[in-house]
Amino acid sequence: MFHVFASIAQFERERIVEHTREGLAAARKRGRVDGRPPALTEAQKAEVRRMRDDEGRRLPDIAALFKVSVKTVRWA
Repeated sequence: MFHVFASIAQFERERIVEHTREGLAAARKRGRVDGRPPALTEAQKAEVRRMRDDEGRRLPDIAALFKVSVKTVRWA
């Protein structure tokens, strides 16, 4: 009896995975991308790098200015 329930559960799991992959592929076809949108645009990233590297501003100050986390500023 246990084997029957386990095989049914495995079948259901495979169907869920298959439908998820199909949904993601359909979303990509419509132009959607996976994950969150970037917190900063390319122009903002360039400005953050300039302020951080050339001006030597502190990371928390830059993060507050752009309303993002310090980690975002560090990886920009």
